[in-house]
Amino acid sequence: MEESKIKRTGTRQEVFEGLALKTTGGLSQTDLQVNPKTGKITSKKEMFRGQLLSRSMRALQDEEEDLFEIEEVPVVVPERVEAESDCRKLAERVEAVPEPPKRSRGRPKKKVVLEAGAVVEC
Repeated sequence: MEESKIKRTGTRQEVFEGLALKTTGGLSQTDLQVNPKTGKITSKKEMFRGQLLSRSMRALQDEEEDLFEIEEVPVVVPERVEAESDCRKLAERVEAVPEPPKRSRGRPKKKVVLEAGAVVEC
């Protein structure tokens, strides 16, 4: 009679099929189950955590929907008493600010004075 050799450690697939005793992480066959959605072999603990997480996420989404319901609020428009004078004051301030000097691109131009007294930039 030949004895079947069972490995001590193996992959999750091997442990689930009974070809190995444990995974390298220490999971035995009783700790594993098949995920019904994806068909992958996962630990029961992992599946339970995922279920709890999805339940808590759904509860949070429901709470957020309740928090962000928009209520109709009447709009109150303030009377404009001195709006025109305020705008004029702002316009005066903007005009009073000098513009910064423009930077020229490229090499600076040289001024050359000709014999006739004319100034030429080149």
